[in-house]
Amino acid sequence: MLERFQALDIEVFRVVHQTLWRTLFAPILVLLVHTGEGWEITGAVLASLLVAPVGRRVRVLLDLVAPVLVASLASYGLKFSVRAERPLTLVPSLVLNPDMTLRHHSWPSGHVCAAFAFAVSVLMLALSRPPWTRTWTVLVALAFGHACLVALARVAVGAHWPSDVLAGAILGSCVAWITCRAMEEWRQSRHCSQSRWNRLS
Repeated sequence: MLERFQALDIEVFRVVHQTLWRTLFAPILVLLVHTGEGWEITGAVLASLLVAPVGRRVRVLLDLVAPVLVASLASYGLKFSVRAERPLTLVPSLVLNPDMTLRHHSWPSGHVCAAFAFAVSVLMLALSRPPWTRTWTVLVALAFGHACLVALARVAVGAHWPSDVLAGAILGSCVAWITCRAMEEWRQSRHCSQSRWNRLS
């Protein structure tokens, strides 16, 4: 079963990488890979400035940045625990990108993990501040669209196996959801505690 999965992983990588890397989209894919490195934090700053009232910008910024940071830490923890090799190491004959220089291990994809963590953070932020508006629709669509494109680009440039980006997407989404829920519950419990204290005093 594991051998079949590995064979499928290699075949999907070969098709996606060798098909897209030979097209005119290659420079765009490389650009998308680079946006995944810092786009999430930059997007969080811009979103906090655009959609939040002046007095709530720090809170909105925390809601967007904290899940990405927690997800990134989880991703790096798994990377150095599993120590999976990248395509260039295992099957160098399949990798067409001559400029591939990578520092860390393969599984899961840290870029994809962070991108999906940010997208879920934007979604959770929108859901916590009704009503749902057209602005939120655009922001959520852009965040998830960017995350999906980063996932495709990481395979297309030869940096990751398809299983790496799938794991990164699942990990980032789950960790972001848990982090957002934990922060919201902490705020509610803190608010209840303050209300009790005010009544007693």
